[in-house]
Amino acid sequence: MGREPVRAEPETAQRARRRSVAGSHCLLLPLVCELIRSQATGVAGLLGPDAEFRTSHESGGYREDGSGFGCEVLITQAGDVWSLHRGDSVWSMTRESEGRRQPDGRTLFSSWIDLAPTPTTSHPQHLAAEVRAALLS
Repeated sequence: MGREPVRAEPETAQRARRRSVAGSHCLLLPLVCELIRSQATGVAGLLGPDAEFRTSHESGGYREDGSGFGCEVLITQAGDVWSLHRGDSVWSMTRESEGRRQPDGRTLFSSWIDLAPTPTTSHPQHLAAEVRAALLS
């Protein structure tokens, strides 16, 4: 009694399954965007008058054009302006003066500080504490 050969699914079924899985991720994206925005506004409030929440596009949207979740917190510390923003998997800070302006209007950075609380559910108080520690170092 031999084993039956494993048969591959038709390509169309595989594609349909991939689209279904990708679609489920897209359904969660607006929730993740709102969570990120909520965290950023909370951190700005906790950091006080030297922090300003700024948004570049509508709430609940994510763009693959480099603007990502479309929000950041600008923090002024000792004459420097820092940007706190969420990337694909971590909160990061960049010093605005270290950015290189591109002809298309984007700013590229060769260095940044990744903050310790990486889960997307980090509490704004924990994130604000990480920001303060990074600014002091």
